[in-house]
Amino acid sequence: MKSIYFFKTSVLLTLLTFVFGLASCSQNSDDEDYQSVPPRFENVEVSNADNPGGELKAGENIKITAIQKETGRLLIGSTYTWSVSPELDVEYEPVKNVNYGVESSNPTNIFKFANPGTYRITLKAKYTTSGSKGMTEGWSENHPDQKFNISYEVYGAAFFYYLVTIDKYVTIK
Repeated sequence: MKSIYFFKTSVLLTLLTFVFGLASCSQNSDDEDYQSVPPRFENVEVSNADNPGGELKAGENIKITAIQKETGRLLIGSTYTWSVSPELDVEYEPVKNVNYGVESSNPTNIFKFANPGTYRITLKAKYTTSGSKGMTEGWSENHPDQKFNISYEVYGAAFFYYLVTIDKYVTIK
């Protein structure tokens, strides 16, 4: 009987702590210092990693980096999922997990294309948050002069995350 009482009391105290914790967070939800925001990107750089300044050639390592204009805030983790279309004989690391709070550097990957052609590189960057919603609506940006598009989205209610999708078109010779 004592163990049931102890269990109920423990559960009740845990729930009360959680509820009061959420209430204290909601009081600060309008304060910018407590709001999670995703990074803002301004460009996608593409370079020949084997021959800096050289042409982008099939069979060589091509470095692709999404450049942040502003770093994110109150983000505890990120998953970078890369993909290529068409995916014909292309070597790269498809998924990278990063603790964004510790390492907020620009997302980068190395690709090796076996064949010349034009490819669409897609980066889906999922950012796990630790603050209140600093961004409540998504938006898209089109940068035709730099051949890339970007979209920012927010998913979830109390537990939410940001998804930033970047498409970059690359021509390999």
